[in-house]
Amino acid sequence: MFGFWKAKTKPGLHHRNRHSIFLKLIGIFLLAGLLLNLLGFGFFRLGRSWQEENRLEDTVLFLLESAILRLGTPPDRALALQMKEQQDLAIAYSPDPEALVPDMNFRRQRGESPDSALDASNGAMHDASFNFLNPRSDFEEEDFYLNTGNVLDFHEGQLTARIRRPEGTFWIQYQFGGPDGNPWGILAFLITLSGVLLLAYSLMRRTLKPIKALMTGVQETSRGNLDYRIKLHRRDELGQLASLYNDMQGKIQSMLESRRQLLLDVSHEIRTPLTRMKLSLEFIPESRRTEALKEEIRLLDTMLTEVLENERLSSLHGALQPRYQSLEPMLQRCIQRFSVAGIRIEHSLEDVSASYDEARMAIAIQNLLENAVRHTDPQNRSISLDLQRDGDTAIITIQDNGTGIPEKEKDRIFEPFYRKAAKPSEKPIQESGSSAGFGLGLSLVHRIVESHGGTIQLESSTDHGSKFTIRIPLTRSRAE
Repeated sequence: MFGFWKAKTKPGLHHRNRHSIFLKLIGIFLLAGLLLNLLGFGFFRLGRSWQEENRLEDTVLFLLESAILRLGTPPDRALALQMKEQQDLAIAYSPDPEALVPDMNFRRQRGESPDSALDASNGAMHDASFNFLNPRSDFEEEDFYLNTGNVLDFHEGQLTARIRRPEGTFWIQYQFGGPDGNPWGILAFLITLSGVLLLAYSLMRRTLKPIKALMTGVQETSRGNLDYRIKLHRRDELGQLASLYNDMQGKIQSMLESRRQLLLDVSHEIRTPLTRMKLSLEFIPESRRTEALKEEIRLLDTMLTEVLENERLSSLHGALQPRYQSLEPMLQRCIQRFSVAGIRIEHSLEDVSASYDEARMAIAIQNLLENAVRHTDPQNRSISLDLQRDGDTAIITIQDNGTGIPEKEKDRIFEPFYRKAAKPSEKPIQESGSSAGFGLGLSLVHRIVESHGGTIQLESSTDHGSKFTIRIPLTRSRAE
């Protein structure tokens, strides 16, 4: 009565979830790291005033001019080559004080032909020039064309400069890093980044491990397993949540067990006066009134039996007592009880053995047969009980030609206290040995069959009656 029904879990619940909170936290972690780096770089840039940048540029130009002065006048080619080899400082020189880029003077930039009359005077200047720059040097920045004075540019790890002197124009190049730098730099960066991500993943996984344990606990609770406890030894909020879950499980279990025990005690107390009433009726002369009283007492006793069996199967002390034996004798006894009451049950029984609790299974079959009797017309009744074997499964089928069950009620027919809604035009069928009940019969059947590791299936229509099919494994049931 107070038992838990099995909850339907969503497909793929144990698979990796693309909306996982774990992945979201990893994303937040990476985004926060990126933003912190950007903010740090931004504040660093904002903290540097234009005066400081200008002062730094003047200092670099001063150092470069110092290097140029070491070359002498005119510049010493051998000393310039030595600077390139030892200090990695590449220098180009042109005697033309108006040249913009290496090997290209101001007149050529304006499109004048090198075959002009000035070539003779310029020949000497070209003979004094030299170029030890990297062939891939980039002097295509706009500043080198728009600014006719000194230019200093730092781009992609490379310093390029143009310095005007009375003796001519100098271009200087210095490589700090970049594509021509350390080839292992990018690999080292990727390895370091992978290590950081792996460490973050491990820490996140360990931190969020209790969430998975809590999910498992909630699933066990939905299945009715109130004995499950989460084993965590943590002092953070997730550990406290796990502790609260364990306390909740214990309180619910204690509360439900108390209610079950109260119901069992009350049912036993009610059965005692019923027994005294039965004994008292034995000393009263037979009459239609005494027969009616006996029938009412029998109905009350049947209802109490259903309530008690429901609670025994739900309680901790209501385990089945299965024994491997034939199903046929038990079914024959059920048929015999109805034959005594004048109700014919057509049957076809094979000799099939299984591991089952005879008393509980007899209650299930009895309830199904009573349900068939209750919903069939005595003048045109057809009830059949069949037993056959299909591989490792015993199949018990009970079929009638009664009023059937509407399609919309099939999913609820095995719920406790649920009763089929009667149609206005449907006359109640009453006879000796049947009763309307109060909705525990089929619920009890469902519990008994599932306790044996089996299943029960309903096929019904309002035109052809109902058919209940019970499948029980022949091997030892999970109740053992």
